[in-house]
Amino acid sequence: RLTDALTEKGYKFTRIGTTSGLSRISNVTLLVGVESAQVEEVVEIIRANCRSRTQLVSPPPPERPRGFPPLPPVEKREMEFGGAVIFVLDVKRFERL
Repeated sequence: RLTDALTEKGYKFTRIGTTSGLSRISNVTLLVGVESAQVEEVVEIIRANCRSRTQLVSPPPPERPRGFPPLPPVEKREMEFGGAVIFVLDVKRFERL
């Protein structure tokens, strides 16, 4: 959805597959380079296309040293997934080769 909306508006991006450290859930990270005047439009596109949701999950049990019995399963807890985290950074230099 988001990538389609960005493409429709003519924005180019780099898509990187990432994994959450806590939940070990796969995510997608997009790098979008735009001029300062375009930042708010891109943020609005992201806001319109990214929604968070809550879900009950069982966190992975902590790793145990070899020879120790496994720990019992951890109780499920509610976690928030999806949505977006946006970083806006000034780029000192940019080159397209």
